[in-house]
Amino acid sequence: MFGPSARILSALIVMTGLAVAEPLPAEVKAMTGTFTCTGHSLNGEMKWVDMTAHLEIAVALDGSWLHETLTAVKGGEAGHAYERYTTFDPTAKKLRRMMMVAGGDWYLGEAATCPPGKGCKTDWTYTAHNAMGEFPFKDHVELGDKLMKAWGELAIDQGKTWTKAYDMVCKR
Repeated sequence: MFGPSARILSALIVMTGLAVAEPLPAEVKAMTGTFTCTGHSLNGEMKWVDMTAHLEIAVALDGSWLHETLTAVKGGEAGHAYERYTTFDPTAKKLRRMMMVAGGDWYLGEAATCPPGKGCKTDWTYTAHNAMGEFPFKDHVELGDKLMKAWGELAIDQGKTWTKAYDMVCKR
């Protein structure tokens, strides 16, 4: 009944309403900065390839959102990019996230916040939407002073078989 654009707009409206009175937690703000990333990723043919990326993370929209922009080269080919927004839902006491990927994919997800300080690890669960349909995706992020480690996994068979989608180390 509603197309992808309407669902994304609805999510934006709902999530924006949740974030109006709550600033981002300190452990989320600690992620800000400019990063250079190296690692590996699945390409469009589901083959494991080398990846390099540039990641910028900043507080946005009066301090209620974290905005991330990533541009990557996978297997020697440029073109992978995303914009990601994260906010804090005070009612659920969870982080909420939406990600828009070049090519028309989008992800909606959530995670519990982690205690502030070194070694903060956050595990995200998403519902991913792309040309293959809708499927679960997970991100795992560990934050240090100058280093961020992240890896993700997907299950295009609705959670029966998980496949590593990427891994990367990002330095400030």
